[in-house]
Amino acid sequence: MNKSCLLLILDSFRKKTVARAMDYKKLIAYQMKKNLFVSIVIALLFSSCISSSGVSIKVKETADIYSFSANFPPDRTHQALSRIDKYLAAENSRAFSSGPIDATITADNKTIFYMKSKPGDLELKLRKAVNTEANCIKFRQMCEEIKTAVK
Repeated sequence: MNKSCLLLILDSFRKKTVARAMDYKKLIAYQMKKNLFVSIVIALLFSSCISSSGVSIKVKETADIYSFSANFPPDRTHQALSRIDKYLAAENSRAFSSGPIDATITADNKTIFYMKSKPGDLELKLRKAVNTEANCIKFRQMCEEIKTAVK
């Protein structure tokens, strides 16, 4: 082999190696960007569930059930329960206390729902089939008001 042929082979090898190295750098840069994007999405999802005040609220509605759960500072339990009283108890009565509750309840307006409550935690589930549409709407409004009360 002559010298020029060897130089040509070495030059070709060098170019391929440089090209592979550039592809590798691009691949690493792409993976880093992808990992950063995924991390940002996860952080945004997590921060949307939990506010800076330590309040977490989840609402799920299907064709059959409306469910509401909230975790909040225990000192806001009274505000949450007073909203439930406002919507579901008879006028001038106080139906719910700050103590633990785990029961299916029939309210004064005939709304039937499940409630699990202790200071700082509240879970409500309404089966739509056993309630009137008006009571379902009122229940949703009550949950919206509870959201604003505990934030």
